Amino acid sequence: MSDEEKAGIKRRPNITPAEGGRAVRPELRDTQDDARAAAAERAAQLRAHRAEHTSNTDEFAVKHLQPPGWTYQWHTWSIYEQRAVTNMMQSEDRGWQPVPRSRHPEMMPRDSDSDVIVRKGQILMELPTEIVEEYRNAEAKAARDQVRWKQEQLAATPEGTLPRGEDPRTRPKIGKSYEPMPIPKD
Repeated sequence: MSDEEKAGIKRRPNITPAEGGRAVRPELRDTQDDARAAAAERAAQLRAHRAEHTSNTDEFAVKHLQPPGWTYQWHTWSIYEQRAVTNMMQSEDRGWQPVPRSRHPEMMPRDSDSDVIVRKGQILMELPTEIVEEYRNAEAKAARDQVRWKQEQLAATPEGTLPRGEDPRTRPKIGKSYEPMPIPKD
């Protein structure tokens, strides 16, 4: 008598499906073939996806997503996992508002519970294009005014000294182009 029989364990006889029994599990070969086919199909999908999204693609490019009349821009949402609250308040004070995730769900993971689009510490925000142009024009005017003020300051002379600016040799030279800066040799 075996130990199993002494313990009261009864074994079921191995009956094959051909003998009228029921298969306990599917044939191993069929499962392996299905798994290989599924893996090959998924590999083809990934290759097609990789071809569309090469590593050269700018993950922050959103110009093609902008609705007419709106401008999208990335703003700082967090720095080292800490919310950039002051930056967000400044953006919102200027009228920027977060782009809802529902408008571009492909830009966020499916299991994300966020209502906005956040990527690598940046949040996608929107503002009407006409307001963006007004801001850009005001910033360009402020830059031109600074250059003009500096030119006037350089051309002015202290009271009681000879005038500067009439003689080309004494006139201050102001460059308005970009050129490489010479690197001093040690």
